[in-house]
Amino acid sequence: IVRVVVVVVVVVEEEKKAAKAKSQCSSHNNKIKSSKGGKSAERTILEVLASFHANGKAPVEKDKVLKAANVAAKTMANNLPKLKRQEMIEVTGSLLSLTHKGIEEMGDLAKGAVCNEENLERLKKDLKTKQILLLEALLDKEVHSKNDIAQQLGFNDCKQKTFVNLMGSLSGKQIVHYPTKGKIQLNLET
Repeated sequence: IVRVVVVVVVVVEEEKKAAKAKSQCSSHNNKIKSSKGGKSAERTILEVLASFHANGKAPVEKDKVLKAANVAAKTMANNLPKLKRQEMIEVTGSLLSLTHKGIEEMGDLAKGAVCNEENLERLKKDLKTKQILLLEALLDKEVHSKNDIAQQLGFNDCKQKTFVNLMGSLSGKQIVHYPTKGKIQLNLET
């Protein structure tokens, strides 16, 4: 009877070890598979800082960069030291700014180049379909009513949550701004 119990305990322990190893392996594989394959968080943070720099708004509070980059706080906290080690950014307290190397790396985006076909295509490459439609609706660089643009894009009004989020996403990337209440305009530096 004692021998049977010992064998069962050994088999159960081996099954637990195998299950744990399989769990760790599948967890690792799920992390790999869940990668969106898009832009890295480092690149996104650099682009946001470059946009602020181009608009003469550097250094920038970490919270503003976090909001504009639309990354998790932990992701940003993990990537800032990497960017600092690469000498791309300077961190002073809660302020972030690009270094000379960071400005060179970001090129025209950090220099605020005037909007032309090449820059427009570069902008569009990193935007979603609705964001591109909003950008194209504002290409004349005139001040537009948010309601008119919302309706032009098929929304009921400018207060519809999806449209508000759409405007906010482009505002966070410094592509659009709100010159007065109820109005929207393409940033002249874009």
